[in-house]
Amino acid sequence: REDLFYRLNVIEINVPPLSERGDDALALVQHFLPNREISLTGKQAITQYPLPGNVRELENACRRVDILHPHGPLNADAFGLPSSHSEDTVLVKAGSEPTEAEIQAALVRYNGVIAQVAKHVGLSRQALYRRLDKYKISYKS
Repeated sequence: REDLFYRLNVIEINVPPLSERGDDALALVQHFLPNREISLTGKQAITQYPLPGNVRELENACRRVDILHPHGPLNADAFGLPSSHSEDTVLVKAGSEPTEAEIQAALVRYNGVIAQVAKHVGLSRQALYRRLDKYKISYKS
């Protein structure tokens, strides 16, 4: 409703996305997990991950990691976010086609969840399904 927009639009505040404020993301993680130690790879994963869901996505990741990893320092793998230092991270360059090996590695990493695999290799789900058929990769559970 346009009239509601004009009622609420008294002052416009532009806040950059959390992905552009890496230090803020770390401060939020320390707020959500006050008594937990975060490793260097964990911090790098948090600051480098785009966080499309902003604070809600970060808070949910913190809740998940606190439940699934109650002891020890938290690394990139604990958060489930890709890290540039993680050995099993598949890196697909922008504009290049993912190879059969990259797709297979992503399928293993994300337990066959097609939406996550597609996002990771930089394809739409439909394009990923076509590549899976092309390479004759089994993806059905």
